[in-house]
Amino acid sequence: MDQVLEKFPENDWLRGVKFISSDIFQRKLVKAVLFMVLLVHLTASVITIRAILIKDITAKEFTFYGPVFFGCFYGMLAIYIILFEKNFIANLSGELKMWSFRSAGAEITRQIRFESRVVTIYAIINFVMVVIASCLHITPLESDYETFYMIRFFEDKIPDYANVCKTSYRSTFLVMGYVMMVHVYQIIYATQHGKFQIMLYLEYVKRVTQFNEKIGEKCLFYNESFQKMVARKLKNCVIRHNEFLKYHRKNTREMSHWIVAFSLCGCLLGISVFFYILSGVIYREQYFRVAVLLTTAASTFVAFIVAGQSLESRVDNGYSVVSRIEWYNFSETNKKTYFLLLVMLMQPWKIKFSDKYSINYELGLSIVRGIYSIISVMVNIRFDS
Repeated sequence: MDQVLEKFPENDWLRGVKFISSDIFQRKLVKAVLFMVLLVHLTASVITIRAILIKDITAKEFTFYGPVFFGCFYGMLAIYIILFEKNFIANLSGELKMWSFRSAGAEITRQIRFESRVVTIYAIINFVMVVIASCLHITPLESDYETFYMIRFFEDKIPDYANVCKTSYRSTFLVMGYVMMVHVYQIIYATQHGKFQIMLYLEYVKRVTQFNEKIGEKCLFYNESFQKMVARKLKNCVIRHNEFLKYHRKNTREMSHWIVAFSLCGCLLGISVFFYILSGVIYREQYFRVAVLLTTAASTFVAFIVAGQSLESRVDNGYSVVSRIEWYNFSETNKKTYFLLLVMLMQPWKIKFSDKYSINYELGLSIVRGIYSIISVMVNIRFDS
């Protein structure tokens, strides 16, 4: 390949996103804190399950405790992946060669820099919202006895140490709120860098026929220097495309398992929230807490969908870029390589986590329709009763 590689992490224009979603968790102290939080919530989950089995919690009471109970499973899964699974963005530049952001001209460089800033600003703002939402869960409310089973457990079972235990337990939600958005940030980081590299790649593809010598177009077919240049560039295009495919398949396979697991946790959380709202017992003092939480969750979800769709759209644009190349001046060998590249770019490149679903607008619309259907059912049930 004749492309200059970018220096990582020095020139990583998304290093802010990488820091809060990956680098910070490489420190031993942070890992120790995460492990302690995981143990706390595993213990809390076991205690809650035991209370259900011995009927210390009735079905009606669990309707109120369910959202926190299932929400903690989402957070525990996130911590488990951080501690015990491979971080697929920790060495992104080692798995995919990063072409220099300045290799495709000033216009593309400006576009990449602008989009990097937008992503970084979003990540910081959303991170602040996550911290605020987490702090609101740390702040004691009278209704917490009815919504956090462990608060009830501490007050009823160990009243002498209740205040210390409640404070310690509440403080873990600052970490839980943080880790619940970490993997979305990792996907955003990986997809945006993938998109940037595709933008650089497509600019390279556009210049396949760019020839320095002044020669008539009709003579290009017989010009050996031109044909050698085209052969070299087309070969580089095929090699680069294969690098993309290899990276895509490897990381999609790793991500798909965890996306399914997170989806399952999200479904359980959604169902528990559905029954909680259906109960009709919603405390006014929790409105602000819930509003900030839902706003943050919606913001994170939208960014997750947009990140996947932006990568998919760039890849889809590849076919039209290649099809506009003036290939009729190519030699027979170069034509074969060109058509091979054209066929390769006809194949869709999506972040698929099942045979049916990918991270794109279609997935977002499907989820929104599902939420709308659930809300419609809830409203009908409420009015009928």
